[in-house]
Amino acid sequence: MRAIVVCLAATLALAGCDTYRRMKETTFTPLGGGVYTYTAKLGADSEQDIVDSEPFRISNLEFYLRENRLCPAGYVVEQRELLKTGESLRGAFYDAHYRIRCR
Repeated sequence: MRAIVVCLAATLALAGCDTYRRMKETTFTPLGGGVYTYTAKLGADSEQDIVDSEPFRISNLEFYLRENRLCPAGYVVEQRELLKTGESLRGAFYDAHYRIRCR
C-alpha cells in the first residue's frame, strides 16, 4: 500500500512539473479571427535537438488548444520561425514562433 501511495505522489509531482514547465516555456497569444501565436523557448546542443524537439512543441500546442476548447476542427500552421536568442557553452537558445489559424 505504501508503494502505491509513493508511486501516486511521484506521478502527481511529475505531472505538476510538466505543467509548470509548459507554462514557463511557452506563450499563447490570440490575435483575433481564429489566429494565434504560439512561442516555445528551447535550448539546443545541436541542430538535431531542434528537429527532435518539434513533436514535443506541437504536442504542447495541441494540449493548449484542447484544454481551452480552441480550434475544434483543427488548425493550420501558417508560419514557423526559429529565432536565436542567445548562446552558452552547451549550445544556443532559441524561440520557436508559430502563427496558427483555426480551420
